[in-house]
Amino acid sequence: MGLFLLGFFLTLGVGGLLILAFRVITAVIGTVLGIGRGFYNAATGQEGAGRELTVEERVRRENARIEAMRSGRR
Repeated sequence: MGLFLLGFFLTLGVGGLLILAFRVITAVIGTVLGIGRGFYNAATGQEGAGRELTVEERVRRENARIEAMRSGRR
């Protein structure tokens, strides 16, 4: 296994190793930021992919909620 890894990395060369390291680092950063954004949206009550609702969407949802309460639905 060790010889396989040594041969693999020698075949890649320095540039390949740099590209591999860069891709791993950017993947980790992207994952952390994505998870962080999800927690932030959940904590602040925002919905959607990191965007705030427009006034029209808020009014529409609020009206639908009020109408559901009036008619006995939840």
